[in-house]
Amino acid sequence: MRSVLLLLAVLCTSAACRDQSRLPEPVNIALPRAIDGRPWSFADRRSEATIVFFFSTWCVPCQAMEPFVAEAARIGPREGIEVIGVALDVAGNKTVAPYVQATEPPYPVLLGGGAIAEGRSPFGRIPSLPSVIFLDGDGRPSAVIQGLVDTELLMTRAREVRSRTD
Repeated sequence: MRSVLLLLAVLCTSAACRDQSRLPEPVNIALPRAIDGRPWSFADRRSEATIVFFFSTWCVPCQAMEPFVAEAARIGPREGIEVIGVALDVAGNKTVAPYVQATEPPYPVLLGGGAIAEGRSPFGRIPSLPSVIFLDGDGRPSAVIQGLVDTELLMTRAREVRSRTD
Protein backbone atom coordinates (compact mmCIF):
# COMPACT_ATOMS: atom_id res chain seq x y z
CA MET A 1 0.00 0.00 0.00
CA ARG A 2 2.81 2.37 0.91
CA SER A 3 4.47 1.89 -2.51
CA VAL A 4 1.16 2.58 -4.28
CA LEU A 5 0.77 5.87 -2.38
CA LEU A 6 4.36 6.82 -3.18
CA LEU A 7 3.77 6.07 -6.86
CA LEU A 8 0.60 8.20 -6.88
CA ALA A 9 2.44 11.06 -5.20
CA VAL A 10 5.20 10.95 -7.81
CA LEU A 11 2.73 10.77 -10.69
CA CYS A 12 0.65 13.67 -9.41
CA THR A 13 3.65 15.94 -9.23
CA SER A 14 4.23 15.46 -12.95
CA ALA A 15 2.91 17.89 -15.55
CA ALA A 16 0.09 15.48 -16.44
CA CYS A 17 -1.58 15.93 -13.03
CA ARG A 18 -1.15 19.67 -12.64
CA ASP A 19 -4.35 21.64 -12.47
CA GLN A 20 -4.09 24.02 -15.43
CA SER A 21 -6.64 26.36 -13.83
CA ARG A 22 -4.17 27.04 -11.01
CA LEU A 23 -1.49 28.42 -13.33
CA PRO A 24 -0.96 32.18 -13.15
CA GLU A 25 -2.56 34.27 -15.85
CA PRO A 26 -0.34 35.50 -18.69
CA VAL A 27 1.07 38.99 -18.25
CA ASN A 28 -0.98 41.09 -20.67
CA ILE A 29 -0.13 44.68 -19.82
CA ALA A 30 1.52 47.48 -21.75
CA LEU A 31 4.03 49.79 -20.11
CA PRO A 32 5.67 52.92 -21.53
CA ARG A 33 9.27 52.72 -22.75
CA ALA A 34 11.62 54.87 -20.68
CA ILE A 35 13.31 56.41 -23.72
CA ASP A 36 10.32 57.58 -25.76
CA GLY A 37 7.14 56.78 -23.82
CA ARG A 38 5.79 54.48 -26.54
CA PRO A 39 3.81 51.54 -25.14
CA TRP A 40 5.49 48.15 -25.02
CA SER A 41 3.02 45.27 -24.74
CA PHE A 42 3.83 42.00 -23.04
CA ALA A 43 0.85 40.42 -24.81
CA ASP A 44 2.20 41.31 -28.25
CA ARG A 45 5.66 39.90 -27.54
CA ARG A 46 6.01 36.28 -26.66
CA SER A 47 9.33 34.49 -26.77
CA GLU A 48 10.15 31.01 -25.52
CA ALA A 49 11.15 32.57 -22.18
CA THR A 50 11.36 36.17 -20.98
CA ILE A 51 13.59 37.54 -18.22
CA VAL A 52 11.88 40.54 -16.58
CA PHE A 53 14.42 42.48 -14.51
CA PHE A 54 12.86 44.77 -11.87
CA PHE A 55 15.16 47.53 -10.66
CA SER A 56 15.40 51.15 -9.56
CA THR A 57 18.07 53.62 -10.58
CA TRP A 58 18.97 54.34 -6.93
CA CYS A 59 19.40 50.63 -6.05
CA VAL A 60 23.12 49.79 -5.73
CA PRO A 61 22.63 45.99 -5.98
CA CYS A 62 20.50 46.62 -9.11
CA GLN A 63 23.33 48.65 -10.63
CA ALA A 64 25.77 45.83 -9.79
CA MET A 65 23.47 43.29 -11.46
CA GLU A 66 22.87 45.29 -14.64
CA PRO A 67 26.01 44.02 -16.48
CA PHE A 68 24.85 40.43 -15.87
CA VAL A 69 21.37 41.24 -17.19
CA ALA A 70 22.94 43.00 -20.20
CA GLU A 71 25.02 39.92 -20.97
CA ALA A 72 21.91 37.73 -20.76
CA ALA A 73 20.23 40.14 -23.20
CA ARG A 74 23.11 39.75 -25.64
CA ILE A 75 23.20 35.94 -25.58
CA GLY A 76 19.51 35.19 -24.94
CA PRO A 77 18.07 35.82 -28.42
CA ARG A 78 20.14 32.96 -29.86
CA GLU A 79 18.19 30.68 -27.51
CA GLY A 80 14.74 32.25 -27.78
CA ILE A 81 15.17 34.17 -24.53
CA GLU A 82 14.24 37.85 -24.30
CA VAL A 83 15.20 40.33 -21.59
CA ILE A 84 13.09 43.29 -20.46
CA GLY A 85 13.89 45.81 -17.73
CA VAL A 86 11.13 47.39 -15.62
CA ALA A 87 12.17 50.45 -13.61
CA LEU A 88 10.23 50.96 -10.39
CA ASP A 89 11.40 54.50 -9.65
CA VAL A 90 8.61 56.58 -8.15
CA ALA A 91 9.81 59.69 -10.04
CA GLY A 92 9.35 57.75 -13.28
CA ASN A 93 10.80 59.04 -16.50
CA LYS A 94 12.41 62.04 -14.80
CA THR A 95 15.05 59.75 -13.30
CA VAL A 96 14.83 56.66 -15.52
CA ALA A 97 15.29 58.25 -18.97
CA PRO A 98 18.67 59.87 -18.10
CA TYR A 99 19.81 56.60 -16.50
CA VAL A 100 18.87 54.61 -19.63
CA GLN A 101 20.55 57.17 -21.89
CA ALA A 102 23.74 56.97 -19.82
CA THR A 103 23.89 53.16 -19.47
CA GLU A 104 22.46 52.19 -22.90
CA PRO A 105 21.22 48.72 -21.87
CA PRO A 106 20.84 46.21 -24.73
CA TYR A 107 17.22 45.52 -23.74
CA PRO A 108 14.07 47.65 -23.56
CA VAL A 109 13.54 49.47 -20.27
CA LEU A 110 9.93 50.12 -19.30
CA LEU A 111 8.45 52.40 -16.66
CA GLY A 112 6.74 50.36 -13.97
CA GLY A 113 6.40 52.88 -11.19
CA GLY A 114 4.53 52.57 -7.92
CA ALA A 115 1.59 50.46 -9.10
CA ILE A 116 3.88 47.63 -10.21
CA ALA A 117 6.04 47.95 -7.08
CA GLU A 118 2.94 47.79 -4.87
CA GLY A 119 1.69 44.61 -6.51
CA ARG A 120 -1.16 46.11 -8.52
CA SER A 121 -0.24 44.28 -11.72
CA PRO A 122 -0.17 40.76 -13.17
CA PHE A 123 3.38 40.45 -11.78
CA GLY A 124 2.10 40.52 -8.22
CA ARG A 125 4.06 42.16 -5.41
CA ILE A 126 7.76 42.86 -6.03
CA PRO A 127 9.07 42.47 -2.47
CA SER A 128 12.69 43.50 -2.96
CA LEU A 129 15.14 44.80 -5.52
CA PRO A 130 16.67 43.57 -7.65
CA SER A 131 14.08 40.95 -8.60
CA VAL A 132 13.62 38.87 -11.72
CA ILE A 133 10.45 37.17 -12.88
CA PHE A 134 10.72 34.60 -15.66
CA LEU A 135 7.79 34.32 -18.07
CA ASP A 136 7.15 31.15 -20.03
CA GLY A 137 6.26 31.04 -23.73
CA ASP A 138 2.63 31.85 -22.90
CA GLY A 139 3.66 34.89 -20.85
CA ARG A 140 2.89 33.26 -17.50
CA PRO A 141 5.13 33.99 -14.50
CA SER A 142 7.02 30.74 -13.97
CA ALA A 143 9.97 31.48 -11.67
CA VAL A 144 11.31 34.27 -9.47
CA ILE A 145 14.76 35.24 -8.24
CA GLN A 146 15.33 37.98 -5.67
CA GLY A 147 18.68 39.61 -5.06
CA LEU A 148 21.90 39.97 -6.99
CA VAL A 149 22.61 37.08 -9.39
CA ASP A 150 24.95 36.54 -12.32
CA THR A 151 24.38 35.83 -16.01
CA GLU A 152 24.87 32.10 -15.58
CA LEU A 153 22.04 31.80 -13.06
CA LEU A 154 19.75 34.06 -15.13
CA MET A 155 20.29 31.97 -18.25
CA THR A 156 20.04 28.65 -16.40
CA ARG A 157 16.68 29.59 -14.91
CA ALA A 158 15.42 30.98 -18.24
CA ARG A 159 16.42 27.75 -19.98
CA GLU A 160 14.54 25.75 -17.34
CA VAL A 161 11.42 27.86 -17.92
CA ARG A 162 11.82 27.52 -21.69
CA SER A 163 12.18 23.75 -21.46
CA ARG A 164 8.88 23.44 -19.55
CA THR A 165 7.04 24.87 -22.55
CA ASP A 166 8.84 22.82 -25.21
